[in-house]
This record gives sequence, structure tokens and C-alpha cells, in this order.
Amino acid sequence: MVRLTTAFALCCLFLSATVLTLAVTRPAPAADVTVLAINREGDTNIYAKDATHRITHRLTHAGTFNGIPQISPDGGWIAFISNRTGNTEVYVMDRFGGAVRNLSQHTERDHNPYWTDDSRYVRFSSERDVLVTWYVADIHTGELRLLADTDIPTPGEERACRSSSAGGAWSTCNRGDDEPTNDNALP
Repeated sequence: MVRLTTAFALCCLFLSATVLTLAVTRPAPAADVTVLAINREGDTNIYAKDATHRITHRLTHAGTFNGIPQISPDGGWIAFISNRTGNTEVYVMDRFGGAVRNLSQHTERDHNPYWTDDSRYVRFSSERDVLVTWYVADIHTGELRLLADTDIPTPGEERACRSSSAGGAWSTCNRGDDEPTNDNALP
């Protein structure tokens, strides 16, 4: 009986540790999340700060610069720029840092990602033409088009989630908020 009780206690302890580990490594699914680009030791990576559990999670691990994070209006995706392929490209990942995809895929610099209100498209500016031009990418199909050839509004025509900086160290954008926060409780 003592062995069975000990085995049961050890099993419960293992399950509790596993659940705690999962909670610590990923933001809560329904959590209010702020994304941050933090420069540490010369590399800039994107972190998600989970307000529910007051825990900060690192989401990017490739390249020396990952920045300008923008949470989609539905809270399921994060658009950002990264130099992981040698030049600045626009990427999208799920809110947990998985399913990372390059949306812009071009040898010239692409930057300034903005979401559409329906969270289906990411608009971004590109230096691939003589002048800086706006493109739009469908995050589900990867289809890329000139923004001027669509009926999708430019970022200035609708409310867009914006990034700001605090001392040049990080940028933030909150889902559902038009005003960025200035939370200095960084990891």
C-alpha cells in the first residue's frame, strides 16, 4: 500500500511539473499578450509578455534582428521583420512563436508590417522597386500583390496597431489597444 501511495504521489508530482513547464514556456491561450522586441548582447529577439501570468516568453531564435512585432487584430498571429535570410524580410508566426513563414521573400529590404482588420492580410513596404512600394500578402495562401492593385486600404486609412520605443530598447503593440503601453517590468 505504501508503494502504491508513493508511486501515485510521484506520478502526480511529475504531471504537476509537466503542466507547470508548459505554462512557463508558452503564453496562456486567452491571455492578454504584449509583444516586445528586446535587444540583448547585440541580438534583437521578440518576446511575448503574458499579463495573465506576468511571464515573458522568447518567441524568435533565428537571425540577429527580429523586430517591429505587430499582433493581428484577432490575436492569433504576429507579423515582424527579421534579417535571418541576410536581408530584412517580413515574417508571420503564430502567437506562440511557431509556424514561422517568410511573407515577402525578396532580395531587397521589406519592412513596416501592418495587419488588415480581418487578420487575413499583412501589408508592408518594400524597396524592391525604384521607389518604396506597398505590398500585401495573404497569410493563408502566401499570395503577394501590389497594394495599389487591391481594394485593401493603406495603413493610414484605418486604425492600425503601432509600435513605439522606450529608450530605443524595445517596441510594443497590444492587441485591442490603440495606445502602446510603457511597461518597464522587462525580463
